[in-house]
Amino acid sequence: MQDWPDVAVLIPTYNRVKILIDTIWLLEKNLHYSGKLQYFIGNDGDESIKHALDLSKLENETMMRVNVYDGPRVTADKPVGLGDNLNMLIDKTMTWDIDYIFQLDDDHHLVKPMDLDPHVRQLMEHEDAGWIRLMGIGSHHYTATLEGDYWYVHWDSEGEYSLYIPSNRPHLKHRRFHEFYGMYPEGLKLGQTEETFCHQCRNVWKKCNKDAKPPSVLVPLNSNSESAWKHVGVSWQSKGE
Repeated sequence: MQDWPDVAVLIPTYNRVKILIDTIWLLEKNLHYSGKLQYFIGNDGDESIKHALDLSKLENETMMRVNVYDGPRVTADKPVGLGDNLNMLIDKTMTWDIDYIFQLDDDHHLVKPMDLDPHVRQLMEHEDAGWIRLMGIGSHHYTATLEGDYWYVHWDSEGEYSLYIPSNRPHLKHRRFHEFYGMYPEGLKLGQTEETFCHQCRNVWKKCNKDAKPPSVLVPLNSNSESAWKHVGVSWQSKGE
């Protein structure tokens, strides 16, 4: 019997407690994993998330695996953004000694069953695999090499949206990806955080020793990533947050 490692589910959130509760509930319903999921919630808003979660429809057993942390809030001398919150959550997983991270936004709802086991196994068995995309890859134009059941995306891909290889859409990753390419840029708004991080990763790849097999971004050959998710709520990015 395989010994499955814990997976940290990272969810940064901002004033969306009702949507967040549904997000966690749907993950518990539809995300299959043979190991244990530990939830790490980074609250950058002003809502009392923990109190709302305690009174929610979530099972007690689920709540025992939900850990809520206050995000790094804005101060007079330090603007903060999504990257600050994500880096804080990743640091928390380190104190728990968890290497596998499933990351998504608070308004990404998993509406169909998804099996996490093969993706965790891929990261466990292949050190050149670092990040597995699990939502919305159909509109992005990449070149890639097929190895087994996964496409390994080329960092020098060209075309529309080809910059967004390590997209912030739902994905599973190993800590080694951030150890190699760095953490998220801080002090930036939502869209700037993702775009800057994608540039950062590509620039690190350009300068690295390719013989070292830098961690790659993977896309499953067989996946329901186009239909399994529903993006709900009003986009903070469209409001300039």
